[in-house]
Amino acid sequence: MPVITPVDHERFELQGVEFTSLVRPGKAGAENAVWWVRVESCEPGPPHVLDRDEVLVARSGEAVASLDGTEHAVGAGDTILVPAGTPFALRAAAPDEAFVALAILPAGATACLDGGEPFVPPWCA
Repeated sequence: MPVITPVDHERFELQGVEFTSLVRPGKAGAENAVWWVRVESCEPGPPHVLDRDEVLVARSGEAVASLDGTEHAVGAGDTILVPAGTPFALRAAAPDEAFVALAILPAGATACLDGGEPFVPPWCA
């Protein structure tokens, strides 16, 4: 499917974070999953570890990204590289403004939440 319109985008929610799937392997046969992530809470999302590198490009708002326990301020236009195996969490920096980023992860990548069992996020499957 060479053109995917917004009507075909699927939305998922996990612990208060919204994921809007643009392309995913199971839906379009792509080698990468691409989605919008929207974070509204100033409380950190669940720390997770991925088995592949993830890239997030900030579109709007401000956030605090925790990578391996170190916090980084993130704003529109910034890019976050989350290396495989690195504990990662994200939270909005301001209570009245959502943080939105475009995320990219290779097909077949798995995540673990707080040391749980690995799973393929549905927006990536």
